[in-house]
This record gives sequence, C-alpha cells and structure tokens, in this order.
Amino acid sequence: MAKGSTHDQVTMALAGVLAGAALYTGAGWLIYSALGAAAGLLLSPDLDLSNSAWKCKAWHRWNRLNLGWYWKPYGWLPHRSPISHWPVVGTAGRVIYVVPIGFWLIYLLDPVGLLAAIAGLALADTFHWLLDRL
Repeated sequence: MAKGSTHDQVTMALAGVLAGAALYTGAGWLIYSALGAAAGLLLSPDLDLSNSAWKCKAWHRWNRLNLGWYWKPYGWLPHRSPISHWPVVGTAGRVIYVVPIGFWLIYLLDPVGLLAAIAGLALADTFHWLLDRL
C-alpha cells in the first residue's frame, strides 16, 4: 500500500506527462486530460477516509477551501470499497458526488474537454488503485 505522498507524486507525474504530450502534439483534449489527472489531488479515492482520525491529504485540501464538511458523508464508505476505489466506478462516484459543487465546470469545458478531464481523473484513479495493490 502506497503512502499518500506517493499517490500525489504519481498523480502529478501523470498530469505532467499528459501536459507534455499536449504541448508536443498540440492536442487540446490532452490538456483537459492533464487537468483531470491533476484533479486527482482533490478528488482522491482516499476521500473515503474523511471520517477517520487522521483524515487524508485530499480532505485537508478541501478543508482549506472550507469544504471539508462536504466529504464527511462520503467518508461513511468503507475504505477501499469498490464505490470509492475501483477504477472508473470510483471515479464516476466522486464525479457525481462533486457535481453540486463543480457544476459550473460543465459550462467552462466543452463536452469533449469534460470527457477528457474525466478520463484523466480515471487514469489517475487507476494508478492509485494499482499503487494500493503493490
């Protein structure tokens, strides 16, 4: 099981690789994917720890925005449950959960950009899941 800092480093490395690929190819959708991967720092699968004594780094980031309370109900999920941690399923759950806060993103991103951002987040979640298995 990887530490939270390892998850963060891998997430940022993935975002950097996607951003570099976007700059190299000029593919705008890759920028959205990089942003989605970087969003893994805020939308970590470990948000299911928001009710634990030590919490998680993502919860602390939300708490700095005065929104830590928002993830308390999500913290009722068992840690590493399929709803929170499985690739694609966990990503979809957190994206749906965050819609009341981030609905304005739909207006900022075109449909392709929104899908690419969600794909980038799903890719970051997949790496998180793989690191937890090692």
